[in-house]
Amino acid sequence: MTFGNFTAEVSKWKFKEVGTSIWLESKPGGCAEIYSDLLYNKKIQDPFLDMNEDQVQWVSKCQWEYETNIEIPRIDNKEKYKLIFEGLDTFATIYFNSEEILKTDNMFLKYSVFVQPKLTNTIRIVFGSALNISKMYEHRHGKLKCWNGDPSRVYIRKAQYQYGWDWGPKLISCGPYRPTYLISYQSHINDFYVHGDVHEDLSIVSGYIETDIETDTQVVISMEVRSPDSIETVLHLKKPVSGSGKFLQEFSILSPKLWYPRGYGSAALYHVTVRLISKTGNIICQVHKHIGFKRIQLIQHPFLEQSGTSFYLQINNIPIFCKGSNWIPAHSIPSSVSKTDYKQWLNSAVNANHNMIRVWGGGYYESDFFYNNCDRLGLLVWQDFMFACGQYPGNLKYFVESVSKEVAYQVQRLRNHCSISMYCGNNEDYQIAEAYNLQWDKKNHTGDYAKTSFPARTIYEKIIPELVAKYHVGIPYHPGSPWGGEKTSDPTVGDIHQWNVWHGTREKYQDWYKLGGRFVSEFGMEALPSYSTFMRCISEISEIYPQSLVVDFHNKAAGFESRLASYMFENIRLRTMDMKSWIYATQLMQAECLGYAIRSWRRNWKGKGKRYMGGILIWQLNDCWPVTSWSLVDNFKTPKLAFYAAKREYRAIAVGVQRQGNELQVWCVNDEGSKENITLSLDIYEVFSGQLIEHYEMYNITLEANSSSEILSNYELPSDGPMVANASIIHKDEVLANYGDWPQPLKYLQFCKRSIKLEVYDGYVVISTTMPIKGIELITENNLFFEDNGMDLFPNKEMTVSCPELKHTDTVTIRHYE
Repeated sequence: MTFGNFTAEVSKWKFKEVGTSIWLESKPGGCAEIYSDLLYNKKIQDPFLDMNEDQVQWVSKCQWEYETNIEIPRIDNKEKYKLIFEGLDTFATIYFNSEEILKTDNMFLKYSVFVQPKLTNTIRIVFGSALNISKMYEHRHGKLKCWNGDPSRVYIRKAQYQYGWDWGPKLISCGPYRPTYLISYQSHINDFYVHGDVHEDLSIVSGYIETDIETDTQVVISMEVRSPDSIETVLHLKKPVSGSGKFLQEFSILSPKLWYPRGYGSAALYHVTVRLISKTGNIICQVHKHIGFKRIQLIQHPFLEQSGTSFYLQINNIPIFCKGSNWIPAHSIPSSVSKTDYKQWLNSAVNANHNMIRVWGGGYYESDFFYNNCDRLGLLVWQDFMFACGQYPGNLKYFVESVSKEVAYQVQRLRNHCSISMYCGNNEDYQIAEAYNLQWDKKNHTGDYAKTSFPARTIYEKIIPELVAKYHVGIPYHPGSPWGGEKTSDPTVGDIHQWNVWHGTREKYQDWYKLGGRFVSEFGMEALPSYSTFMRCISEISEIYPQSLVVDFHNKAAGFESRLASYMFENIRLRTMDMKSWIYATQLMQAECLGYAIRSWRRNWKGKGKRYMGGILIWQLNDCWPVTSWSLVDNFKTPKLAFYAAKREYRAIAVGVQRQGNELQVWCVNDEGSKENITLSLDIYEVFSGQLIEHYEMYNITLEANSSSEILSNYELPSDGPMVANASIIHKDEVLANYGDWPQPLKYLQFCKRSIKLEVYDGYVVISTTMPIKGIELITENNLFFEDNGMDLFPNKEMTVSCPELKHTDTVTIRHYE
């Protein structure tokens, strides 16, 4: 895109501590943050390594100064010059050629200011200590309630996780963490927005293109819309204008190609270009975006046979079961996340059969590159506003004004991204209100709660929804997560965070089927990351053992020792406590836990009028540093076994087995169209010997479209001994879904010696066995990615597992449960 006559972007900063005289060179790239820059200059030890986090806390208590020069080719008095900061973290005073031009106090805003430049210009930014400033506000206004991190964090508009979380370090950063540039122009496109309403029968999309321009002369706004394949120009609209302002141009497209989430259709994106054309026909500037059109509804209808209401998305008239994970910031230092990192993380979500990502409210609003990739990949985005686990001061004028600007800016920035499917006011702030008995009168809908101890309700229930309704018409808004019903834990209305496994009452994960809700937007289980990850974050190999001080330091969850040990020793037998065995055991337990939940809950997607559950979001997809956490994929992008469990259970067609005493129930969930002439194959094996005890087949089954189907009920196991049931869904000799249900807990199972035949080829392996085997992990020394792992294997069911980078000369080792 071109903005005007020229754009000069900062590519390099220098920095120093305020009050000192020695300047240091910032890390190249134009986006800078203090921890990254100090590390680049070897002034601090890597805070991700060992226990170095404790040694760098002084950094957040200091003030830091950044400086750079921008050169421009010429000065033209007819042109305007604007200095733009895409992101400043957080309290900054900006000087341009020694003149103070701007002060900032919100990390989540874009700032711009007109300047009068020279050929060479100096930009200097002084960053105050966010920690000291938040403490000052706390001293002035009082200590507020929160979970995680220093409670003073709630007073400032900054990424809250930087204050420390139960999966992340305390690294309270500062700096120009997103691009800074100077532009010149006579006529300029600030932005454009394409709003399209899709007709109920999907036959037409009609709406308008709103273009925000600055100009002192007559220009023509040219709007070109090309088809998703770029072959056809669908629209070419022109609008002559004179002077600055926001201009609307209506449009309509017949038989549009709509945007669908993954698994339900193509993520079609139209190519839209807006240009300003001069009187002489020259292009002054142009902006290009990819735009998708969808019809979206949040369905909250009462049920005939159960209490409460549904909670699911319907897109282009199709009910969507949301399958995904929560997204936390991908790094504790935001500027350290590259475009390659974003692509790899989001591709991992796609690989795990996700169709939704929830951008969690304790981090930051992600870059346009992140949302562009969600658009392209067909990933729905549940977008939190940046409030998490706190009692925010919604009664303070400065805070409310800053939040209002932030929400207006972010909604206008995000609204062109068709992946945005829901806005949510906050994360767990209503739970804070419940936990600390804050004043929350559910019958009071005035929108004015400033005089209560829960004043942020005004933000969540008035300010944000009004701004969403104004700037992003038609997108569902949910006041908080969790929210709905008489309590935030009400499983019959809205969404819930189901933490009674791990936190809360610490239920057995085999009881997940009792613990569902209309939409579970958080749940999870901890597991250690890979051994290779510990090798990269712990310098002394003698410290890499299960109960080491440094290993424990890389786990920020309160009480994790007892909780992890409790679930481990309730479920998994440990024959040895060496580190690799401990890692495998925790990852197997996490995989079993998440698999149980997804399998049980998807069963409740029962079709029209009975969609008792509308979505599952695992806590969490990713990590921001090397840590033991609830993530599916660790900081170095190495998948845990739970990643593969989620991938299997999130498949479009999946089979489930529920064991009640000595009887089995079998069901299948199908996200696709109706499928007929399906066969259920059920093999029952004795666990210890591996002997096949019984084979059962059921024919001519129909899998209902976009719903679950009950297939078999009250199937009695042939004996009282430990039996494993392997259920397969087959259509025309193709296995559509497969699952092995083992007696629980696994720790009581006894096995005779198992053997696995392994054949290694370029790009794949083939494995087979003569006995049922639980939790097969394929391992290579160079940590290659297998398309499946941690799987169960059954006799006469050879399995081919893809591994694109594998060579037939590579050594592949196997670990399994025994």
